[in-house]
Amino acid sequence: MQKNIKAVLAATVAVLCLCALPFAAQAGSWGGTVLSKGLVYDDVYGVVNGNAQMAKTVRKTGETTVYELDLVASDGTVLFKTGYQTDQYGDVTASKDFRYKPFEPLSDGRASISGEFARSHGGMRAIDTTNDKVVVVNAQGRLVLTDCDGAAILYRDKLAIGAWVRQNGIELKLVDLDSGETLHTLQGFQGATVVEGVYNSDDGKQIDIYTNLNKHTYVTVSNNRMELHTEDYPGIDFDNELVYKDQFYTVRQQRSGYQITKVMITQPDGSEKVINGPFRSANVQTNDGEFPLLWAQEGALTYRYFTLDGTELFSGKGYASVTRLAHSDASLCWTDDHGTYSFYVDRPGGQAKLLETVQSNNITYSALNQFIIKKTDVSIGDYSLAMVTAILDSSGRTLQTFDPNEHWLIESTKT
Repeated sequence: MQKNIKAVLAATVAVLCLCALPFAAQAGSWGGTVLSKGLVYDDVYGVVNGNAQMAKTVRKTGETTVYELDLVASDGTVLFKTGYQTDQYGDVTASKDFRYKPFEPLSDGRASISGEFARSHGGMRAIDTTNDKVVVVNAQGRLVLTDCDGAAILYRDKLAIGAWVRQNGIELKLVDLDSGETLHTLQGFQGATVVEGVYNSDDGKQIDIYTNLNKHTYVTVSNNRMELHTEDYPGIDFDNELVYKDQFYTVRQQRSGYQITKVMITQPDGSEKVINGPFRSANVQTNDGEFPLLWAQEGALTYRYFTLDGTELFSGKGYASVTRLAHSDASLCWTDDHGTYSFYVDRPGGQAKLLETVQSNNITYSALNQFIIKKTDVSIGDYSLAMVTAILDSSGRTLQTFDPNEHWLIESTKT
């Protein structure tokens, strides 16, 4: 992956001027630009095949910032427009101002980070926000692939591949990047029902097609013809993947593509509890190395929680985190409502007790054995550290408070 090269074109100029002179020939990222046609940009990545990717801030409204990322020719012609918006947490979403969203939008509005543009022959990938499908744009700003479930521009040749889910697998189309002419079509990878991504390998020798087959599926191209390949991933058992093991329990998961279809928990007596998905992820969290709890992620910050005997805790309460406390049936839980955090002590079948609601992450609560530790960020010189300001018991009662300027720290009740 090619690294961006930062170059200062003027020491005190906040924007950078694009004159009638041609672009330089090397890809890199610079601090911003003013085009001779009167267009103003904040960041530039280029130059490839006479084109650059240029980014700018369109406007800020409250906590929302709208960015524009364009494909621009060396004479200042805007060949293809894309845009998106971010909130105060850096979450990227489509903007109603633009039909197309960059394939790799950055929350800080920079023009590029992955270096993909440097190897895309002056073209780019984008997302059509009307249907959430992938499109491929060539160096002339023309769409050569549309409505794709996945697509990629070949690094080694001026070609592009589009992929679509069909009834009997995946349909693939190879096109000429300049003309858009279809050169070859194939259908394969039978049984695949999802295209999760289409990407060049790092060396550019193949195009990886990520599906739900639990196989390494990829395409090689020679003489404008595609060849499909399917291989096992060495050393990975997708039907019996280990998640967690201690002296009593063993937790394994079964995958289908990037989804976990079920979690299997072997009990101390050798029997097995099965928790059916689908889940994005499954992992076991502990409290100071003990009191394991299975976190099964269904969506962004959406989890289901299970003790290792298969009992589900706090179903439907929307907790972003749950940690069991020692010597009781209580747990420390918290919710995240767009940056407003509420901390609770809760029990199965009981009424949750609110500890505190805060508007930032400067105050946190964590579980440590049977205790709940409250920490507050304190500035020490150029640094900010979380210092202990209170210790609570498992009922939420405050046992002791501390002045944050005394700089109390605690890591483990075992040490």
